[in-house]
Amino acid sequence: MDFGEEVEAVLHSKDYEKLLELIFSPENQPKIQAFGMDLITRVCECGLAFCTDLDSLRALQDILMHIVRTIRPREALIGLLEQAEIFVNSESDKFSSLLAPLQHVMLNLPKKREHSFSWVLSILNSHMKSRHSFPSTLKRELTQGKDAFLLEANPDIKDTIMSYREYCNFYDPFIQQFYIEKNSANASDNSDSLISIQRQQSILRDHLVQLLGDPLFHIDLHWDEPTVPADNPSDDPSSIAPVKMKTDARLIAERIMGFLRTVDQYPEYFYGWCSRKLFFEESKLKSKPVYCGGGDDSDEEDSDEFVVEYGSVVNYYYLIYVEGLNEDMVPQVLSPNYAFISTVRLMSSLVSNDKPGPMALLKCFLLSRKLLEKIDETQPGIRLESELLEASFITDFIEAVAYHTVYCEILEVRKIGLQLLVQLLWKFDPRGRYDFVRFVFNRIQHDGIKGYMITQLKDCIRVTLDKKCPEMKKFFTGKFLLKLLKMTCCLKNGVTTDLIDNKEQIMSALNLVLYLAIRDKGSNITGVSEALPEIEKQLLEPLYKALELSRAHYQLKLKELEDPKAFEEQLKEQKKLIETMDVKLNNDNLTPETLSASMDEQKLTLNSALGVFNIMNGILARVNEVCDAFKKSQN
Repeated sequence: MDFGEEVEAVLHSKDYEKLLELIFSPENQPKIQAFGMDLITRVCECGLAFCTDLDSLRALQDILMHIVRTIRPREALIGLLEQAEIFVNSESDKFSSLLAPLQHVMLNLPKKREHSFSWVLSILNSHMKSRHSFPSTLKRELTQGKDAFLLEANPDIKDTIMSYREYCNFYDPFIQQFYIEKNSANASDNSDSLISIQRQQSILRDHLVQLLGDPLFHIDLHWDEPTVPADNPSDDPSSIAPVKMKTDARLIAERIMGFLRTVDQYPEYFYGWCSRKLFFEESKLKSKPVYCGGGDDSDEEDSDEFVVEYGSVVNYYYLIYVEGLNEDMVPQVLSPNYAFISTVRLMSSLVSNDKPGPMALLKCFLLSRKLLEKIDETQPGIRLESELLEASFITDFIEAVAYHTVYCEILEVRKIGLQLLVQLLWKFDPRGRYDFVRFVFNRIQHDGIKGYMITQLKDCIRVTLDKKCPEMKKFFTGKFLLKLLKMTCCLKNGVTTDLIDNKEQIMSALNLVLYLAIRDKGSNITGVSEALPEIEKQLLEPLYKALELSRAHYQLKLKELEDPKAFEEQLKEQKKLIETMDVKLNNDNLTPETLSASMDEQKLTLNSALGVFNIMNGILARVNEVCDAFKKSQN
């Protein structure tokens, strides 16, 4: 029996005390040097794979560390990488047992191998992705504030945080070593050393940013710094707002951002990374594989560059722009227009296709809002140009924002989504605002969004007239405005239009016509007089008839529900149905009592609709009155 077989036999017996004596015995050191790779394989596959308790795990980790310290670093690296790929989908504690040996080997290689280093970090990211993706059951909820602390009590999240800590401990000496080597290379001005540093910098940056993706992308990382009220700038501690504790996830994110700060250090490095990572061909970013080569560094090509995922980059930018971490890394010359457009390329795909959870959505919306705030809409070249609306990524983004504004279950996401739509509209140049309104009415089929956009159109007209803006006058008066009025001030199905489903658009359209008729009385600055006949034909006249029909229909339905005989007949029919079929409503058995309750709800709905019709009729009457006065003033 050779030494490897003897070690395997002891591993099967799980006698770790004997195994420790065997491995650490001075007389066996030459055997360990001779069978190093084989011993790593046997310890991992025959011991680590079947380990069930913490003490055994620590014993095996000590054994692995002794083996890698005894054999040649290159040999140890090959054996550990082979086992790391095998254990990449295993439990975190087993995979983590390989980190310390891997770290020791990488730090003691006689020559830094960029490919090997990238391979090791790629395996770490693969383990995080396979074992620590954010639980789908938790993605549906927005866990903020105090809830974020409760979230971290979840066993899966707790295990993930522990893995992040171990990963950060793994990175720590490499970051310190990189910082020392970078300063030395800059001082020596040696071209080979500088090239090696740039490669290491690229590898570290890409893999560190990748760590900011799933699951950190779905966890609340916000923290408010304590502030002193402006009206009481004293040193009195009582004047400072209570400090909100940082979650473990926030501390992990800060530590990763600290590493990135050491790696980048100067703004121009950050700018170069932006250029390379954000202006890319979308097909490359979607399909390009992660490189895991292990050959000579001389064969390294740019085509083998590690690809960082969408969510990781978005979370990185969220931490910079929204949370203010490393914000001074951003070059002052970086155009706000450039930053927004580049980042929307990523967020568009995230919010449209991958259906992220509420926290990921919230981060995308907050980041978009922050980047838009930096854009000065009054400055040509900085504001968003109308041509941008021809790009599919921006139109997809607008549609996705509108969709989540309507259908997301989280109120905060819906609120910010609506603010974002308005912000987007006003950050475009005048032509872009005009095209934005047309786009919404052509592509977004939701009454509330359309109604709100008509209100924004009224504001555009008001700004044009009040501020006498020559740029906007072309698009929000005259023939361009007439096209918008034809699109917005109409009943899409004429008399048969469902007035309740389209009440927001109808009310907003009536208010717009009312505003134009009053504002243009005696002047016709906007040219609404040419559009008025079409508005009367497409909106006012059919709306009057639709209101009569709808009111009569709803009153008839209400009368039927209030008729005792008809109500009793319905109860009898439903009772027979209940007896013959297992009918359920909202997971509750349907009974005459629940039917009676549903009847009350129907009455409430019908009365509410009749109230809407009365309000609509009152506004319509006022619009007709003002329009008649407007027409007389034009004669």
